[in-house]
Amino acid sequence: MENTNSFWMNAQVFHARSYGKGASSAFTLTELLVATGILLMLAALFAPAITKAKYTAKQIKCISNLKQIHLGFQLYLNDNDGFYPIYYNNITGRPWCRAFDKILPITLLPTELNPVFICPLDIIRSNGTSSYGYNFDVFSPSPEILINNNQLSDPSKKLLLCDNNNIKENGSIESHYYLVTNRSKNDPWDGDYRIGRRHNNGANVLYADGHVDWHLRSDIENSTTMWK
Repeated sequence: MENTNSFWMNAQVFHARSYGKGASSAFTLTELLVATGILLMLAALFAPAITKAKYTAKQIKCISNLKQIHLGFQLYLNDNDGFYPIYYNNITGRPWCRAFDKILPITLLPTELNPVFICPLDIIRSNGTSSYGYNFDVFSPSPEILINNNQLSDPSKKLLLCDNNNIKENGSIESHYYLVTNRSKNDPWDGDYRIGRRHNNGANVLYADGHVDWHLRSDIENSTTMWK
């Protein structure tokens, strides 16, 4: 009993010293300034890492998009005797990416594509436009010519899709958002079919065999194997 009384007496003394008359549990102005300074320093230290992590997550999502689209291509090829979709259907008025409507259905509005066709880093894009361009030089040279999967000499080296550039040389949004080519800047078509460079001055490339790699835009344009 004596020990118990002693315990409570000590507790009351501690309480009186800590919270008694004249005591304060509030921070002083100096302490607040120091704490604020520490928080700002920590924010400055971690901000680049957070930004990089967000960018990396978007990069990974873009790669995932391309791989999902490749699965759509495989299903389309199985349903169409191995033939790739034409780049533009003159009858339906739809580009190649709308050939997947039954496989990768559109969402929200008839003019809005499935999000799988949209790169998270593509911040300049009009409704219904895809972030990825179709290599029509290899897979659909004209609406009248169908290319079969068996005609490809080396699918692992053939660019099927890659990030495209939705901005023409004059700064306007391009109309041929669904195509991409390596033609030189002197070619009048090139302003419409530019390769994107929103991933560290480069683009993610989906090859016909299904794997995805990142390349500098200049390397993609100058490749001797991706476009033939």
